[in-house]
Amino acid sequence: MDEIEKGEHEHRTEIPDSWNPWPCQAYFFEDDVENHWSELLAIGNIEKESIALPVSFVDKFMKLRELFVREFGSAENYRKLANISRQITRKRHLLVRNYSDLAI
Repeated sequence: MDEIEKGEHEHRTEIPDSWNPWPCQAYFFEDDVENHWSELLAIGNIEKESIALPVSFVDKFMKLRELFVREFGSAENYRKLANISRQITRKRHLLVRNYSDLAI
């Protein structure tokens, strides 16, 4: 837009009216974008809220899939972590139950 205003743009002499009512905010990251996926996800959700775009079931499902893949990598990794979590939970319940027996 600066080039157009200064008269330095090769093809345009004035800014189209349709460009003016669309404010935008730029976000710059100092390292790889991959390191900021949660911030970008939040910004994307805020942006969609402010202009109230309809979000379909498919959109929600695709976002869920994206989050799942980023967090677990694969269904196999998820199953492994779920089994580990169940084992840890069972051990905690046993410890609490045994402590309760001792406290009585």
